[in-house]
Amino acid sequence: KPVMGISAPGMLGVMIRMGKTIAMMIELVERVYQIVGVEMSATMNRNNFLKKLYGKCDGYIECRALLGKEVPRKTFVALNSDWKSITQKIDKFCKDYNDRNLYFGIASRDGKAGKKGNVISIPCVWAEMDYKLFPDGPEARVQQVIDKFPFKPSMIISSGDGVHLYWLLE
Repeated sequence: KPVMGISAPGMLGVMIRMGKTIAMMIELVERVYQIVGVEMSATMNRNNFLKKLYGKCDGYIECRALLGKEVPRKTFVALNSDWKSITQKIDKFCKDYNDRNLYFGIASRDGKAGKKGNVISIPCVWAEMDYKLFPDGPEARVQQVIDKFPFKPSMIISSGDGVHLYWLLE
C-alpha cells in the first residue's frame, strides 16, 4: 500500500512498496472522494489526475526508483507532450523498475536534477493523513478533521491506509 514521504528537498514522493508501481498509485485516483468546484462522478482516470495536477506547469515530472543502498534510477518526463504520452512514459518507467520502491515528485523540475534548486513549479499544497493516527474510527475521524479545516482540498484521494489531500494553486 502506498506511503507518502519527503524523499528530497522540495520533493514529495509516493513510495510504493516492492512490486507496486506509480501507475497503480495514480489509479487510486479512482477512489477520489471529492473534487471541490468541479461537477464529476466519484472516479477520475489517470490522465485527468495528471492534467488537473500538472496542467498549468512547465518542466518535467521526476520519477525515481530506489532499492536499498543502490544509486537511485530516475527519469524526467516532459510536460510539453500530450497526456497520453506522459502516462505511457510513466508506465514504462514503472514497468522497467517494478521491483523497486517508486516515487514521483509533486513539484515539476528542470529535467537536470531533483534538488530544491531544480524546482520549476509547485502545482499544489499537499498533505497525507494516515488512518493509523486515528485508532478510534479512523475514516470518520479523518473526515472530521478535513471538514473542520478552513480550506477545502481540491482533491482527496484514498491511499488505502489514509488519504492524500491536494490544494491546487492558481
